[in-house]
Amino acid sequence: MTEPTSLSRRDFGAAAAAAAALAAAPVAAQPLRRAGPEWYRAIQEHHRQLFDLMGRAMDGAGGRPMTLVPLIRRINMVNAAHAIAEEVSIYPMIDILGMRGRSQSLYREQQMAKVMGTRMLVEAQQGDPGLRDTMRQLSDALRAHVREEEDQTYPDLIRRASPAQNRMISELYSETFRRASA
Repeated sequence: MTEPTSLSRRDFGAAAAAAAALAAAPVAAQPLRRAGPEWYRAIQEHHRQLFDLMGRAMDGAGGRPMTLVPLIRRINMVNAAHAIAEEVSIYPMIDILGMRGRSQSLYREQQMAKVMGTRMLVEAQQGDPGLRDTMRQLSDALRAHVREEEDQTYPDLIRRASPAQNRMISELYSETFRRASA
């Protein structure tokens, strides 16, 4: 696991710009939309939930920041449960099946998203005018992360994993997400 680092607003801005460029880049592999093993469908649903929550928060960001605190906490909890479930079930299998560089990159992106989520919470509580920018940066970073997972890494993982391994991943992801969400 990577050590937490101190990241500045400029670091987040640079990461968001890189994420936006990745999100706009063409993808060679065709994504598996609403298909694939149970774990993949569950992850797609959790990604959809995060985008829905982020959209609601961004829609409300023009109002009083303190009213967003419960919604931002919900975003952070869903993201944390999702990240823990991926870190327990998905990322280790990515390594085991020979895609080590991808899992390390995804771990770093998860860590950055958690820091940005906490930054949003602090900014909302303080009425910081930078909240909207932080939300946009996190949203861009999430879109790039999800695109990498759903369009590239996870279809490769599904193809490399045996049916038994995909069932094991599904069981681990489901149980870990349920426990982390409780």
